[in-house]
Amino acid sequence: MDVKNYVKAVIGTFSTELGVHLLGFVTTILIVRNISPSDFGVFSLIISFSLTLGYLSNAGLPQAIVFFIGKRKERLDKIVGLSLFLFLCIGIGIAAIGYFFRHYALNSFLRELPNHYFFALLILFFFTLLNSFLLAVTRGIQNFFLFNIRNLLTSVGNLLAICILLLLFGLSLRSVVTVFINISVALNIWFFLKVISITSFRLHLDWNLVKAFFAYGVKSYLQILAGHLIYQIDIYIIAYLLGAKQVALYSIAVGMATLLWYIPNTVGVVLFPTLAATHNVQEIHRFSARICRNSLLITGLGGICLALAGKYLILLFYGAVYIRSVNAMLLILPGVVAMSIYKVLTRDFSSRNRQQVSIMAASISLIVNICLNFGLIPKYGIGGAAFASTVSYILAGAILVLMIRFESNMPFRKMLLVNKSDMMSYVELFNRFQKNIYLRGTKNT
Repeated sequence: MDVKNYVKAVIGTFSTELGVHLLGFVTTILIVRNISPSDFGVFSLIISFSLTLGYLSNAGLPQAIVFFIGKRKERLDKIVGLSLFLFLCIGIGIAAIGYFFRHYALNSFLRELPNHYFFALLILFFFTLLNSFLLAVTRGIQNFFLFNIRNLLTSVGNLLAICILLLLFGLSLRSVVTVFINISVALNIWFFLKVISITSFRLHLDWNLVKAFFAYGVKSYLQILAGHLIYQIDIYIIAYLLGAKQVALYSIAVGMATLLWYIPNTVGVVLFPTLAATHNVQEIHRFSARICRNSLLITGLGGICLALAGKYLILLFYGAVYIRSVNAMLLILPGVVAMSIYKVLTRDFSSRNRQQVSIMAASISLIVNICLNFGLIPKYGIGGAAFASTVSYILAGAILVLMIRFESNMPFRKMLLVNKSDMMSYVELFNRFQKNIYLRGTKNT
């Protein structure tokens, strides 16, 4: 396993993710400051449900794409062609089914969503699904430069469009939704053309490959879906029990806390294709443990900083109307830190085609999450939802740590506590950074 190339890919992806989230953060502030909390709650539901619909319908195929490209058992153009064919079948089919049954959603947890926005939601879903397939191809071929550029362009496009709209006409729920749809459509068309120019594709329906895709994908699908619902189910329960305004308050709390997921999300993106190309199980365990304990350290330090400064950041960026988000943010922070463990260790199991372990962990946590949400939200509001999430996040991470311990006999400290070697790596990285700065300064003079 080439650790240097892995670290280089992580640094590049992390830098891009940081830029993406900072731009998204600014975009959210502009939206929140210029539309009502109820409208922001509706907007949050549109974005969240389009993502959830994508997770519900992708059948785990993006993970299968990365896995099969990494194993190099089939020609790349054949995998890409089959992937695009399956995307079209799933995307068009689910969009049609969703539109036909839209009244069920609009009469329950989406009851505050105006009917005409449901079609916008389906458009976002379709292009979100396309994006997930194309990003899977770029991850599979480990072209993280294109992967990062694609993600960055979305945030840049949304922010520029929102700024122009704000300066010329002002913002409304309709205009914000329109911006997000147009940016998504335009960039995904460009991304599609770019990916097929690099990989080429050959549309050949190999039914054995289709079966292999779904055999791997279904396990990944259950794992990713359960994991996604752990993150999102509380929003839908809040929408159902409390309404769109409380969704807005909770979305701000969660959005602030999950800023801490930059590190585990970034390393996970690069870690999966790296581990998928590794055949030594013990090496996979050692590398995953190293990434896990370092991610936990950095996320934990970030959690402490956010706990101290979060109240002031919410007041500064979102205003006093969102002050009730602070307690929910503080309650969910420990769980967000613990969830970094789950986000890293799931890649260990997925790379070995043992997603059933992650499915078990996510399913147990999801059941606990739902039960606690329905028990706590009516009495404690969004604070109850935050506490429910923290309990379920800690449980998900703990289960995976126990399973790695059982499989490898690896001490818990190897997964959870940084060691002397890790600290020396930080010192070396810092010294290298200082040296690069010095050399650049010397060249400039």
